[in-house]
This record gives sequence, structure tokens and C-alpha cells, in this order.
Amino acid sequence: MKRFQDDHILAIVRNNQRDAFLPMLKENEVYSISNLKLVPGPKLYRSVDRDLSVNFFYKTKIEEHQDTGSIPRYKFELQPFHRVKDLVGDTKCLIDVIGMVMSYGQLEKRSNDAQKMDVVLMDTRLKRGLIDIILADCHAAALQLSCKQNAKRREDVSNLMGRQSAPVHVLHPRGPREGNLCCDYWATGKKVFSYTSGASFKLFHFNIPFTANIADRATLSSTDATRSYFNIDYEPLNALNEKLSASIAGGHNSLQAPTARQFVTANENQPKELQIKSILEAKIPVGNNVLHCLCKGTIIDVLNGNGWYYICCPKCARAVRELEGKFYCAACTEEPYPVTQRYRVVIRIEDGTGSTTLTLFNKEAEQIIGAPLNTLLKEIEKEKLAEIPPALKNLIGKKCAFQIKITPYNIEKGCEEYTVTRVSELSLPPITNDAADSSEGSNKKQRTT
Repeated sequence: MKRFQDDHILAIVRNNQRDAFLPMLKENEVYSISNLKLVPGPKLYRSVDRDLSVNFFYKTKIEEHQDTGSIPRYKFELQPFHRVKDLVGDTKCLIDVIGMVMSYGQLEKRSNDAQKMDVVLMDTRLKRGLIDIILADCHAAALQLSCKQNAKRREDVSNLMGRQSAPVHVLHPRGPREGNLCCDYWATGKKVFSYTSGASFKLFHFNIPFTANIADRATLSSTDATRSYFNIDYEPLNALNEKLSASIAGGHNSLQAPTARQFVTANENQPKELQIKSILEAKIPVGNNVLHCLCKGTIIDVLNGNGWYYICCPKCARAVRELEGKFYCAACTEEPYPVTQRYRVVIRIEDGTGSTTLTLFNKEAEQIIGAPLNTLLKEIEKEKLAEIPPALKNLIGKKCAFQIKITPYNIEKGCEEYTVTRVSELSLPPITNDAADSSEGSNKKQRTT
């Protein structure tokens, strides 16, 4: 039996048996479970990298046992960040990662009322140890709440240190650390008999670097299966804590508190925030083809010079031209069929220094409008499609942060309408403990591992 110690397997409770078995199971409890069905494991998106799994069925028996500490509370199949990129496109297994939260973005609301947030984790002191995470809904809320609470504790400690002459030792979850409360350590992944599926992240796409000397990185995206844990007593996480803490003693820069950013990327070249007056007078640095920057402003108008959507090629999303009742794409050099429509919304924003116009294309426009284009097209009468619909007029008055790109065309032609690459509304409701716990009671398919 020794070779089976510290091993794990995927255990599945199907939807039609949830009410029978899930109330009998609690996290961090030990059970003796008999009469399970041994079956082939999932072929794709496995939460446990095993060819076999076990199913609960009507003969399965569950008995609670005393926890003697012989069974580990956590079991993850961890991947180091530098290997994650090589797994892009591999749909066999979902993966687990651990790291320290370096920065996190704002909650961004999607058109389906879901929320997402970008997070950057670090698993070494090296830049190659950074990775970008996309969290959705309750996972995003939980992490944001944890970081805010951690920042409040750190502020309290700083105030205390200011009133005392002797060094203050801060109680870390794994023991005393001097001034080490500034970091949130985060583990994500599988948990024995968890109420949701046991996997952590699905590989999503390569992250596009801002500068040529930064290597492409993979971006991880949370799924319905994701579980997140903060500051748990888990040996690899303890080892990471020791490694990063040792780097301080070795003379490196001290670990900083997780940084809240408007927009987050895995590289450290964050766009500079500019006021509108500075944007209008901006120059593109020598050697660059584009300048990315961040601006904040209030939407004061939605313009209708060229309409609020356009007909485009379904392959490359470029505008098509119509000739004798047929549509042609100059980029694809073929007749695109069928054509599709995408948002192209031009807005005017202002701040205390001036005003300018921005162009929101499909993804960014859908995010801030709160509805897909097809939904609006179905609701609007054909003869009124040339008018600005109420859903777009509702944008007026909203205060948002915009990440924009300034191109030579904008400067040389004097054409503003800067393209928006990311947008975030600044008036979203704050995160509460209820929001962070909203995963309880979910009606989505649940799997036990």
C-alpha cells in the first residue's frame, strides 16, 4: 500500500446525485468511501492527470473518520511558470500554479453580467517568473478582497511601527516574519472533495509583449472548475515564501505589497497615464510605431458621423466594400460569405484639461455597453438603425479609464479618434464579503475531486 500513499484520483459526483452525496461531504474532513465505480477518466481538460477516475453511485457508502494528519490537506499538480508556455494548445489537462500576487487590475464587467480581473503572479525573483492570470466572478472578487484586507493590515502595521522605536514582528500565517505582511501568496488548484470541479486554469492564449525584448508569455484563464487558496499551509508555497524572503536578506529589493492597477499585463511596462491635453500634444518615441497610454475621462457624447457599427469580413474583421450586391474584403482578396457586423462606436470624452474623441471597437464597446451587437440589431427597427440607439446614449455621463494607442496617423493627419484597446468603468460597485462568497449556491455542474 505504500506506493499509493500521497496519491490522488478524480472522484465524480454527477448532477443527478448531488443532493444525495454532497451534503455528506465537507472540505478538510476525512472519509472512508467504499463501493465506487472505477471508470475511464475524462479525455480532455482533466483536473487530475490520471487515465482512471471513480464515480459515486447508489451503492457508494461514506463514513466519516477522525483526521490523524496522515492525509495531506492539499494535492496539486504544479507547473512552474517557465514551462507553462510550452503547454499552450494542450487540452488534455488543466493545470495548477502557485505564486505571489504582484499586481491586480480592476473588476471589469462583461455583457453577460460576469466580471473578470487580471492578475500577475510571480514564482521567482526573476522577470521570467511572471505570469498573467484572468480571473472571473467570485475568484476575482475573492482575490481583490484579500489584497485590500492585506493592504489594510499592512497600513495598520506601518502606523504601529511609526509609534515604536523597536522593530515590530508581524505574524505571518506560517510563523513570525519581520515586516513581511506586504505579500499575498496564492495557490490555485485541486482540493480533495471540493464542492466544485478540481482543476484550476485553462490555457487561453499567448500574451502579446509591449516591447520586443520581452518574451511571449502564456496567459491563464479561470474556468468554472477553478479553486483559489490564499496563504495556505502547503509545503511548496512555504518554500516559495522562504525563497522570496531569503532574497531580501541577500540584498535584493524588498517585497512590495500587491499593486492595484487600472489595467494589468505580465510585463512591467505599464502605459503612462496622461491627461487629454498631453495626449493631444503627444509625440511617439523614436524607434516606436505606436504609443500606448492611459487616460481617464467622462463620456459627454456619442458621435454618429460614420454610424455605430460596420459590416466586416468574418475572417479578418476589416470593413468590406459592396459591389453589385456582393461584399469583398480587400485584405482577404476573396468574397467573404457570410459577412458579419461589429461595433465601431466613436465617443467624445473630457477631463479637466480638454476633450477628445475615441473609437471603441467590438470587444471594448460590448464591454461598456453591456450587450452584444447582435442583440441590439434584433431589437431595433430597420428604419432606425442609422440612429444612435438608447443603449449607446446611456454611455453619456459614465466615467471610465481608457487604454488607448496613438499612431503616426493620429499625429500626422491630425485625426483624433484614438483607438481604445482596453476600457474599465470607474463607477462599478465596491467588492464586499458577500460578493467574494458568491460561489456558494451556484447552479452550475459540480464535480468532486
